[in-house]
Amino acid sequence: ILERLALLFNKISQEIDNEVLHLNKVKFNLPSKYNQTLIARWFQNIENLDKIAIENKLIITDEQKEVKNTLEKSLKDSNIVETNKTLKHKKERYEKLQASLKAIEMLFTEDSIRKIRELKEDVDIKEQAYRTACISFNTDNEFSIGSEAWRVLWNAARNYAISDLHKSYPILSNEKGNFCALCQQPLSEDAENRLQKFDLYIQDTTSIALEQAKKKLDETGKKYTSIISSNIIPSDIKSELIEDNSDYSNMINEYILKVQVAQKNILTFINNEEIKLELSNLPKSFAAILLTEINKIDKIIKKNEEIIESRAKMEVELLELEALSILVENKTEILNYYDELIVKRKYST
Repeated sequence: ILERLALLFNKISQEIDNEVLHLNKVKFNLPSKYNQTLIARWFQNIENLDKIAIENKLIITDEQKEVKNTLEKSLKDSNIVETNKTLKHKKERYEKLQASLKAIEMLFTEDSIRKIRELKEDVDIKEQAYRTACISFNTDNEFSIGSEAWRVLWNAARNYAISDLHKSYPILSNEKGNFCALCQQPLSEDAENRLQKFDLYIQDTTSIALEQAKKKLDETGKKYTSIISSNIIPSDIKSELIEDNSDYSNMINEYILKVQVAQKNILTFINNEEIKLELSNLPKSFAAILLTEINKIDKIIKKNEEIIESRAKMEVELLELEALSILVENKTEILNYYDELIVKRKYST
């Protein structure tokens, strides 16, 4: 009997061994996109949980299903991330244009016009002083004592008087005049000789002053000649602005026209042509209008960023529900794996 029992035990043990060998179910593999979800972390540890806890966890309610469907629809229909990228690019282009327009408009402010007048007047004064210095021995009174041109010569004479430069000039044999160019008084022979030496110095001084004044005026003029009306507002941005607001079409055309007219008038004035430089015809700022558009875009971007932040939270919630749904769909397989695992543990023990 014992021998038979021993054989039976061995047979049963062998059959059990065979059965255990066939317990080879592999744990369900949740897609990697859900690795960072809370439910995935829980699932990684199910071997250490009891079956009831697993069964209770692998349940999805009707409310959760409804929330999942709503999130899927909201995230699928929304293209707000791409929209915000487009808006940010648009804002950058508008800001670049606005900075360019501000630089142009600074040339057409009342202060800029006053400075041009001052530069032009300075050139005229120094030109008169230089011209007078060149003919200082003539008896004609070319300008009034006390005038701006007279002051230029007077300052040059004073600088000459306190320098050592006059000591090195030889007495010249130029044609002699009868009157002092500064005080308009008759000159003695010695005074005329001194004036001859001074004449070279004064011509050189007034010539340098005139060239410097002209250079300043020319540099200012180059700022205006560099303005190309067709490039003031690029055609693509113009089209965008008009698409957003049709009123911008006339506003932009009027703005460019006023810039062209003001540019032409200023350059004509600088180039010594007789014209009255009016302040009333200066273009109104389009940079300020563009700033309003930039502020509008910025508000939309900030609002979208709030939605995007909420969207991120929605995406996290959706991933959790998707992972749970997948596990619930494969609940039977997961529980079978768990049951086999328990059997293997007991048999090994």
